[in-house]
Amino acid sequence: DKMAALKEATDEHFWAGLKSMQGQATIEQFVHDIKTKGPLHKHYLHDFSIPILCPDLMGNFTHDEFILPKYFAGDWFQRLPFYSFQHTWPSLFVGANG
Repeated sequence: DKMAALKEATDEHFWAGLKSMQGQATIEQFVHDIKTKGPLHKHYLHDFSIPILCPDLMGNFTHDEFILPKYFAGDWFQRLPFYSFQHTWPSLFVGANG
């Protein structure tokens, strides 16, 4: 089971209005709590890097099988000459409705 650091909403000045909470939960437990309104249902999985943390989800596809919507084809950030965030996408965002 993959462990994930969760975040909680806050009025304080944190990125996206979310601050890290102490501890971690499995993604399975987190999704279960969202469905059942368990103790973690008000928290968020925020910017969870699929290529780095769950590379098996990416599968073994070729780029011929991937269609990039025209709205994102000119992503200049992906062309920057440094190793940073551009290799952490796609990422997963999960939270309950509301």
